[in-house]
Amino acid sequence: MKRAIVTGGAGLIGTGVVETLLESGWTVACFDIEESTTKARDIHCDVSDETSVAQAFKQLGWDGLDLLVNNAGIAGPDNGPIHELSLANWQGDR
Repeated sequence: MKRAIVTGGAGLIGTGVVETLLESGWTVACFDIEESTTKARDIHCDVSDETSVAQAFKQLGWDGLDLLVNNAGIAGPDNGPIHELSLANWQGDR
């Protein structure tokens, strides 16, 4: 069985990605700070925090991964162009 992690899987786009993968027979873990409304395995994870990411992978406990969908992010009209954001912005230190 193929296994995927979708970061930001509880958001609008992430939910669509998760549901599509589930419908295609994938085992899916949703890494997000919010709970998803899907049947994926929810793992609380703040992708801006390295410790949180390490704990999420430990909690998940998979020995391998077939797909990683990096969907989590801070894109939005109030944040400015993504290519101009600093590392501090990405880590939530606006």
